[in-house]
Amino acid sequence: LTRLRGISGMLRVEGNNRLETLVGLDALTQVWGTVDILANPSLRSFLGFHRVELTRAFVARQNGQLETLGGLFGTSATYLKSIEEIHIDDATWPRCVTPQERDSLCRPHC
Repeated sequence: LTRLRGISGMLRVEGNNRLETLVGLDALTQVWGTVDILANPSLRSFLGFHRVELTRAFVARQNGQLETLGGLFGTSATYLKSIEEIHIDDATWPRCVTPQERDSLCRPHC
């Protein structure tokens, strides 16, 4: 999935017991709802978001082994914008988080 855009509802990845890596969403744009990554117990890495434009929220919860959000909060996220709320487990980061703060958020339990 290298170009995913124009989603009028939500994008949800939920309850995939054996999913270990989620990669390749390099241009996730124009999602008029939320992106939910929920209850994927084997998910360890979430990579590849280089240009992200969302209108609502990004939510990653109940992913017990998640260690890396490298594409979303990594140094490659130079085009990250328009996210109103970011929820990772029980933490919330507003969209006004600075690029330096985004770059430092490499684990869900900072």
